[in-house]
Amino acid sequence: MTTRRIATRWTLGIVTLLALGLTHGAYVAAQMANAPATLQQISGKITAIDVQHGAVKLQPLTMGATPAPSAEQPTTFVVGEDTRISRGLKQAELEELKVGDHVKIDYAKQGGKNVAQAIIVQGSAAEEGAPRAEKAPSKTSLPEPGSPQRSPGR
Repeated sequence: MTTRRIATRWTLGIVTLLALGLTHGAYVAAQMANAPATLQQISGKITAIDVQHGAVKLQPLTMGATPAPSAEQPTTFVVGEDTRISRGLKQAELEELKVGDHVKIDYAKQGGKNVAQAIIVQGSAAEEGAPRAEKAPSKTSLPEPGSPQRSPGR
């Protein structure tokens, strides 16, 4: 083989590898574009509901169910037909949510919007104002300090 033929084969080989690499890169990019968005999760208190446009505004909460710092502004989530909404073990509709409900939202960023995949009501607005039931004293409670102790059977 002549030097010219060897150089031509090397050139063709390199061009072929480059073409395959570019094709594979385009394939991977297309797959990533079609890949489902990563789900994120947030908990908070509903501050507004727009049933007509399918949207919920949420004030994120920090641990202890206290509002997050002012840096955490209320966030709007798109609620579509595919969004699963539940209250306890029952399926619910957007119209059943109430301002003040404590919820957990699973969502994905799609086209610059927060699209809710699931909304789980963790506590209702009505429960916030309801007084808590006090625990009744148990029969096996300890006697008050300084009080006479009774022995069983007397």
